[in-house]
Amino acid sequence: PVAVRATEETLEKRIDLDFTDTNLYDVLDFIREFAKLDIEIRDQRQAGKKITFQMRELSLRNTLSLLVRQYDLGFVVSEDGRIVVDRREKLEELSSTRAQRGLQHARTLEAGDERTGPSAMDRTVEEKLQGTAMNVNLQSATLGDAVSFVREMTGVNLVIDVKSDPDVAAAKISLLAENRCARDVLADLAGQCGQEVVVQNGVALLLPKEEAGELLAKRSARVAEVDRVLSARVAFDGPAVPGDRLAGFLQEQTGTPVIVSEEVWNRAEPLPVPLGGRRFEQVLNYVT
Repeated sequence: PVAVRATEETLEKRIDLDFTDTNLYDVLDFIREFAKLDIEIRDQRQAGKKITFQMRELSLRNTLSLLVRQYDLGFVVSEDGRIVVDRREKLEELSSTRAQRGLQHARTLEAGDERTGPSAMDRTVEEKLQGTAMNVNLQSATLGDAVSFVREMTGVNLVIDVKSDPDVAAAKISLLAENRCARDVLADLAGQCGQEVVVQNGVALLLPKEEAGELLAKRSARVAEVDRVLSARVAFDGPAVPGDRLAGFLQEQTGTPVIVSEEVWNRAEPLPVPLGGRRFEQVLNYVT
């Protein structure tokens, strides 16, 4: 749908946020005004909880995901283009439609090098953390203040996930270090509070160790699924498939929902025949 496509395009815009001791309502009000998006909060039980949330040059999609995560919520784009924020189990009904499944899968495929390793923006974050040497002298500082210090030194987006423990940012830490890379400093700080550092979607997240393990396991499963789809064989004898039928054809061949963007649709080459059992990835490369 046109409304969904417009919202999806808006979610790729970059945004800077700098909120201290504020709630979900205030941050979403700012995002509504900035991006002209229609955002509905359906589960408001924790929306008044105060958090500190700072982001630089991050996509609206990733920013929203991280923001609502702090309230144990998720979001989807509804069929009329609205962004619906609710508990994840409640969102399953909205995200189970064919259009939503297709959009989600398309976003997974677009993160192409997730098949072989971290995305380009995640590699950039790791390079900044590994390449920044720090001298640290912190005595009984809070984790929140220490993370802010690392953020200023590296320019990396850092988030302390407060979903499981709202008070973790106030936990006291101490660290004395000379000429250590920021990645090691951050890992040490996180470890003192039972946290682990996971880089995802261009952000370094501090998560409880168990939750970090679950997140990494899900990522591995997602990579395996993308690889399975891209490796699927597409066998077809004809007739040639025009650009406006690509999505339906590829979905039939792979058993996976596929979205073809309007730009690709308009310039897509008809699929040649016969295909002779080419890999799905080869077919995508040909038509795009």
